[in-house]
Amino acid sequence: EREQIERSLTTTMQDSSIKTPEAAQPSKNDEEQDDSQTWQALPVGSEHIIRSLAAERILGELLDKINKRDSIQHDTIRAVVEEFPGTCHRRYEVVWEDGTIREMLPLWIICCLCPPLDTVKAIYEANPEAIYVKEPCKQSLSMHLAAAFEAPLEIVQFIHSKNDRAVRTPRNDGVYPIHLACGYYRGDPSVINYLLDQYPEGATKVCSVIHWSPLHSASHGGISDLDVMKRLHNADPSMIRSQDRHNRTALHLACLSKHGNPALIEFLMQTAPETAGVEDNLFGRTPLHLLCINQAPDTIRVMLDLLPETVDISNTYGGASILAWAAMKNTPQAVDYLARRFPHMLSLPTQDEARYTPLYCAIYNDAPIETMNVLIEHYPQALFTLDGSGRRPLRAARSSGAGKEIIHLLEASERRHRSVMASWFCF
Repeated sequence: EREQIERSLTTTMQDSSIKTPEAAQPSKNDEEQDDSQTWQALPVGSEHIIRSLAAERILGELLDKINKRDSIQHDTIRAVVEEFPGTCHRRYEVVWEDGTIREMLPLWIICCLCPPLDTVKAIYEANPEAIYVKEPCKQSLSMHLAAAFEAPLEIVQFIHSKNDRAVRTPRNDGVYPIHLACGYYRGDPSVINYLLDQYPEGATKVCSVIHWSPLHSASHGGISDLDVMKRLHNADPSMIRSQDRHNRTALHLACLSKHGNPALIEFLMQTAPETAGVEDNLFGRTPLHLLCINQAPDTIRVMLDLLPETVDISNTYGGASILAWAAMKNTPQAVDYLARRFPHMLSLPTQDEARYTPLYCAIYNDAPIETMNVLIEHYPQALFTLDGSGRRPLRAARSSGAGKEIIHLLEASERRHRSVMASWFCF
């Protein structure tokens, strides 16, 4: 490893246009001449300074992997830090997940890269004070970053052993490490349970900006371990009905999440079924609308089977039925399930001047062609149903600039079903 570092440092020094005196250059006739002559020609201390500068450049490149976490050279990072501990006292530019540039200490960065414990220890030992320093963007400590990026349990335990106040410290938006862990650890619950063991009161903390508790974070993250959900619920049963700043409950967030799962939805429905009818203050959406927009058929089925009679299935959000919203946003499989369960919604137009059936909604929202095919197979009459402007879906597709595949599907479907429709529609 040391030889590899030497080669890298020498290459970096040359790339950085650091010139040595000609008298110190190796002889062309003796390419194996000892490089020590180069350093001897420079002022005392120059070698250490040059190598340290080169090491900083190398470490910065090795750490800039927030968006490339599958190509991290942890062993090389550790070797550089152990050889040049001073590199851990400066901040390095890294490209963050949102594309912004942040200046961060190595300890902050490494906590985001799911590192092995020996690498974290090496960086910590090079600059122990960094464990107490907050990064400038959200005032996060290393513990916050480790929790947000699913660091292994042993990393979280190590950070806690060096700064036990971190679990009780919020960011500038009121978010504690437990909020982040609940939002991002969807599988192994060991880190969540560890943080709750160290700071049980964390389960009741509500962050100041969006008003989420850890239970809200876990619901939005689609956590798969129901024992954790039950532990969070038992810490404060009122949280499952608590609404965030947009009037969304935990059930809203579970239905909104792309990581939702049937078991989670079932737990929330059984524990607080009345929240299924709560409308948010953004667009008046209930969990049912969010469910049909975002979730898979199995998850949709679970919630519909447990839906209280007080919740009106026909209630429209934005004037569109749950099938229409699924046609706009969800998969063909989800649309097929809803079409089979609620066939009357296939002909139900939006409650506005446009009068769009689910097929029109799919066309105007660039839905997959498979979705349109599902809608046509379930309800061929939709091909000849006029919208509020007096147009059939084919004409609407042409005027909206739909792709050739969609136009071809509608043309072929019209030809195939025209004879069937002729008995009730006059052309």
